[in-house]
Amino acid sequence: MLLYLNWSLTLITVAILAVFGGGMTVAFQRIRPLFRERGKLYAEVSGRLNETLGGIRVVEGLHGGEARAARVRARRRTSCSATSPRP
Repeated sequence: MLLYLNWSLTLITVAILAVFGGGMTVAFQRIRPLFRERGKLYAEVSGRLNETLGGIRVVEGLHGGEARAARVRARRRTSCSATSPRP
């Protein structure tokens, strides 16, 4: 239909689209490896961060035992006193 209406405009449009498509193909072929490398670096950094934060939690758990036990005892006292019948 477009070729019938204006063949020169149709050919120019097809040529522009072909150049644009070819340019995009070349660009993505060059950019794709960069994104893969970026993904690998991101995964490595994210893994190290998770390991570090996990280690911090373990250390806090090992060294915060007495403080945690005191908080549990205090909560138990308040919850028991709140639920026990008053004389």
